[in-house]
Amino acid sequence: MKVFQSSVFCLQPPGDSLTRRSTFDSILAGCIPVFFHPKSAYDQYLWHLPKNGSKYSVLIPEEDVKDNRVLVNETLFRVPESEVLAMRAQVIRLIPRILYANPSSRLKTIEDALDIAVKGIIGRVETIRRESL
Repeated sequence: MKVFQSSVFCLQPPGDSLTRRSTFDSILAGCIPVFFHPKSAYDQYLWHLPKNGSKYSVLIPEEDVKDNRVLVNETLFRVPESEVLAMRAQVIRLIPRILYANPSSRLKTIEDALDIAVKGIIGRVETIRRESL
């Protein structure tokens, strides 16, 4: 976590699967995730992460890196400081959405990951129910 906390960007290449626990660890540390495939976050966590991934992360297509069409460091150095600050602020706002709060805590104004998942499931069931009528 210390490395994440002292970093601005945290690289999140696909591993055995497209999603990595490291993604969530980096967000918890306030580090801006750098993805190389849209399915690493954007297509999977629709309830927990904003639709506009560029507000909290950077996407560098894996093929562009493999084919030497883009250099990761150069791409990240070109992100303006104002965008870095805005992304980091958005990352910090995401923290409650990916954490599971202690049930005995009194988070009355903040939705945690469980609240968001339950709302998403209820919404999905309602959509299916309406479509079947």
